Amino acid sequence: MKASTSDSPSIRGPSYKGVSFPTDHSGRQAYPEKRFIKYASSDLPQDLHTVRQVWVSKFATMGAIYRIKGEPRDDGWFTPEDETQALRIGRDCFLSRYEAALDADSRRQHKITSLKNTLERIEKLIASD
Repeated sequence: MKASTSDSPSIRGPSYKGVSFPTDHSGRQAYPEKRFIKYASSDLPQDLHTVRQVWVSKFATMGAIYRIKGEPRDDGWFTPEDETQALRIGRDCFLSRYEAALDADSRRQHKITSLKNTLERIEKLIASD
């Protein structure tokens, strides 16, 4: 997969360059509980067919958010150049870097929770010996 990381450094926290993510009216982050932001075909922007690049946050738990070029499809998928595996718009890739950053933060929090649970299970196994 071709990726450009020169313009897209990894986003490592709930803010980027001092700009915090949006909050809802109660002061919480707007999307922390949403695992994925899903688009139905009617929710996709009208200019989706003119999109030629998207931001991929699928692998953000181990790396950066990438910008890739490709072609959108009518069914809400995006096919990167020189690739056969498509990405789902709104789940694996996003139209804006901001949405990708929100998803990456959510994925990181989910991964941290998963690792903490695994660590607790291992500690229980060690303690039971």
